[in-house]
Amino acid sequence: SLQIQVLTTGGQPVSSTGDFIDTSDTEKGFICKNSDQKKGRCSDYKVRFLCPIDFCAPPPGCWTDWFDRDNPSGKGDFEILVKLQNENPGKICNNSLQIQVLTTGWLPVSSTGDIIDTSDTEKGFICINSDQKKGRCSDYQVRFQCPDNFCPPPQDTGCWTDWFDRDNSSGKGDFEILIKLRKENPGEICNNPLQIQVLTIGGHPVSSTGDIIDTSDTKIGFICKNSDQKKGRCSDYKVRFLCPPEFCAPTTQLPKSITTIAPWHTDCWTQWFDRDNPSGPGDYETLSALHAEYPGKICANPLQIQVLTTAWHPVSSTGDIIDTSDTVTGFICKNSLQTNGRCSNYQVRFQCPPEFCAPTTITTTTTPCSPITEPRLKPCIITRPSLSTIPLNTSWTQWFDRDNPSGTGDWETLAALHQQYPGKICAHPLQIQVLTTGGLPVSSTGNVIHKSDPLTGFVCKNSDQTKGKCSDFRVRFLCPSEFFAPNPDCWTQWFDRDDPAGSGDWETLRNLLEEYPGMICPNPVEIQAQTTAGHCVSTTGDVIHKSDTVTGFVCKNSDQQNNMCSDYRVRFRCPPKFCTRAPVCWTGWFNRDDPIGSGDWETLNELKRENPGKICPKPLQIEAQTTAGEPASSTGDVIYKYDTLRGFICKNCEQENKKCRDYKVRFLCPLDFCTPSRCYTEWFDRDDPSGSGDWETLFALQAEHPGRVCNRPVQIQVETVSGDSMASTGNIITTVDVTKGFICKNSAQLSGKCNDFRVRFLCPQEFCDQKVCWTRWFDRDDPLDSGDWELLCDLRKLYPNEICETPLYIDVVTVDTNSPITVTGQAFHM
Repeated sequence: SLQIQVLTTGGQPVSSTGDFIDTSDTEKGFICKNSDQKKGRCSDYKVRFLCPIDFCAPPPGCWTDWFDRDNPSGKGDFEILVKLQNENPGKICNNSLQIQVLTTGWLPVSSTGDIIDTSDTEKGFICINSDQKKGRCSDYQVRFQCPDNFCPPPQDTGCWTDWFDRDNSSGKGDFEILIKLRKENPGEICNNPLQIQVLTIGGHPVSSTGDIIDTSDTKIGFICKNSDQKKGRCSDYKVRFLCPPEFCAPTTQLPKSITTIAPWHTDCWTQWFDRDNPSGPGDYETLSALHAEYPGKICANPLQIQVLTTAWHPVSSTGDIIDTSDTVTGFICKNSLQTNGRCSNYQVRFQCPPEFCAPTTITTTTTPCSPITEPRLKPCIITRPSLSTIPLNTSWTQWFDRDNPSGTGDWETLAALHQQYPGKICAHPLQIQVLTTGGLPVSSTGNVIHKSDPLTGFVCKNSDQTKGKCSDFRVRFLCPSEFFAPNPDCWTQWFDRDDPAGSGDWETLRNLLEEYPGMICPNPVEIQAQTTAGHCVSTTGDVIHKSDTVTGFVCKNSDQQNNMCSDYRVRFRCPPKFCTRAPVCWTGWFNRDDPIGSGDWETLNELKRENPGKICPKPLQIEAQTTAGEPASSTGDVIYKYDTLRGFICKNCEQENKKCRDYKVRFLCPLDFCTPSRCYTEWFDRDDPSGSGDWETLFALQAEHPGRVCNRPVQIQVETVSGDSMASTGNIITTVDVTKGFICKNSAQLSGKCNDFRVRFLCPQEFCDQKVCWTRWFDRDDPLDSGDWELLCDLRKLYPNEICETPLYIDVVTVDTNSPITVTGQAFHM
């Protein structure tokens, strides 16, 4: 390998842990010894390696179907290759290139903790129950990668039939037999289907049901027998078939365009919504809260609700116990009902009446029939819509095709498209539409699609495809009409709140909104980034982690070949009304109460009394969130008061668990009330690299300069004592953060020695606003007996009225040379 990259399993760089690393190279790998650490234990790390490009190119070939011939009810799970070949003649090659193993629940082997006996392309896969601590293996399935000469020739195009559900499991089982489906649906299924696809009628994959399937192929169809099931009954299934191109659209005559009203507007689904996560009492995607947060985006009386995890897995695959899932309340999953104590994270969408979505006049293509071998009932006019359902007051963007599947797949992600086509796509599209670059629908390709939604965009991975490669796709997005209206430019100033001295350059919208209240709109239309020297991002060669109007801009040092991002600044384009509005700003956060008593009472009158001058007389808005940063609307708590007259009140007695969460609030005020200022400390240089390195730690600086550094800095800035940037030195930095401060170790440098650095900290504004004074020096004891005891209670008795009631800081020096205690080498008790 060419390089090694190491992060904690939580994704943090090694430098952020403070661990002493024994080895980290491409020969041995990575070693961190617990015995080397001051805290007695290493952090948990993960590694990856950079390899030559010829290593990375995927080997030619194709993947077989998944096979599951055994389960661990006997001695273990034995997916033996020779037995799989005997039981599935012609479906597995003799000289497979790779083996892939997952549990039947589609989880990786690593997630089970099982000890695996064998997993290779010669024997297959073996897991023995007696090797496991829990006494039993998980149930596994396998597939094999075969050479090109084994693979069937790729199909150019094709089309999927409609879904069919001719039977249910009320009798002997669910029998979706192909010959019967053809009789009952003449002309709608080809004679020789290429593939079969099976889902439950609720849209869940077969694997999620746990059913034992008797038959599922393109010759017989699908059979599930009740007698084979432990629970005594199959789920209810539906099937569809992939047919050859010649079945899909006859082409002997030239197409003729006509205009018609699309009947497809009855299929009126909203976008996907994910307003909550299970960090609180559970995942609450309630309809009332969604209506409040997304006004006009959901109809008043939905017809259906659809729920998936945010990773696009069905609810049934999670094993979660669901409290509510309907079109009246919405969706609720409570952590207290789960065996593992926590719900998965879910997203929802709703089907609305046709009148909620505007019918749209579209151009369709009609083709008169030509004689074909298979009789069809409805072939004489084949009408396909060129547009999906379009809600009122919306328009489609142009088509975009930024990627092709020559790499790992076709990645038409919204974030990347925003960056490549700034201002051409709205920040929050309502819908996405996808076609191949040749104009065919996605369904005609047979591709397995990884992502396709208006929040993420579109992703098709080559590794998911049986033929090994995705088709080439293009996308477009549905946006509100006002996005396309000509707008005067409303750009903010440039902001540079971070530099790459730590884990990277984090110009996140959330932090910028907090640090520059009222100077950036909450929902920008566009983001622009450049280096602080004014150069384009593309000229730096940096790998950019995020650059969008939701997150802001993030460049991670760990993603760069030289382990250091450039220093960037950003600005945002806002709606025109933001530039013409009266300027406003947010106050700081206030948390005057907690829910220990009758509830959490963050009332405006009490907050003004306890924080004089920090809240404007008549706030314009109020915002509440938990002390952990979760919006009040997502907690599931019943809120008693939430307005700019009373403030915020949550009563324990109104909650299902009889206790509110702990909340904090802030208020929106006119800009002249809270014009921001920067509260930086002076520069400090307490150490030099003459010893083991340069240690400008926060603890030591606070001890040596009491009252001159706040307890909880917001940012740290580092430069050399001559004023050069940290990045320009090339030094490998062990630590640089607002918790520990700055550490550069000589042992980590190629030259054997760090530069000499100085630091300063950005503090909350109230730290700069405070007015303080020092008492005179006191010395009431000396170290003749048990030590030197300068206790506050004793000093107050000796020196009445000379020490304030609540001191802010303490400073300690020796009586002879006024040396700070930190330089004496003595350990102090308190």
